Amino acid sequence: AVTADAINCPNGCKDGACIQSLPITTTQTENSCTLTQLTNDKYRDAASSNQQWNKKTNKIYFDSDRSGTWGIWGINPDGTGLERITNIESASFAINPAGNKLAFTVNSELWVTNIDGSNKQKIVSAEGHYAKDGYWESIDNWDPDWSPDGTKIAFSRIDESVSRSNVDIYLVDINGNNMVRLTTDKGDDRGPSWSPDG
Repeated sequence: AVTADAINCPNGCKDGACIQSLPITTTQTENSCTLTQLTNDKYRDAASSNQQWNKKTNKIYFDSDRSGTWGIWGINPDGTGLERITNIESASFAINPAGNKLAFTVNSELWVTNIDGSNKQKIVSAEGHYAKDGYWESIDNWDPDWSPDGTKIAFSRIDESVSRSNVDIYLVDINGNNMVRLTTDKGDDRGPSWSPDG
């Protein structure tokens, strides 16, 4: 089921996560939040890490298996306007600041699409290869986050040709050009989040 509480409600509310995997959503009242159920069916909706409220379109986007396979779906805060955006399971996704594009990861690849699901473009691949010692060096990309100006995407990446056990933060233009590794330390770095001023 899809839910929302507080921080990312279009009209404000209290501090907290926007959407959670419970059958409720929130709207603002004078001193508290009113909870309203959006989805209540046999389908699995809104994995805990993949739900976002698009303030520009006033839609909530979430993962669901309601068509028999996983994909990204959108729904209005009153439960109407349910629509499928992608027909492939996404490990993670993010809405751009303008509210008109999604960055998402599928099979460890980073893609960008219009918010209605049109014009899907792969911008970062995940093609691994065998090293000289016979070890398969895989690549995995996830956790996209848009820059405030919408021109770049930061994301988590394991590239075993660089390090066989390290997660680092990378940056790429939205057309797939100019990919840069931002972190190089021995520890894992994941879940990038841009500051409001970039």
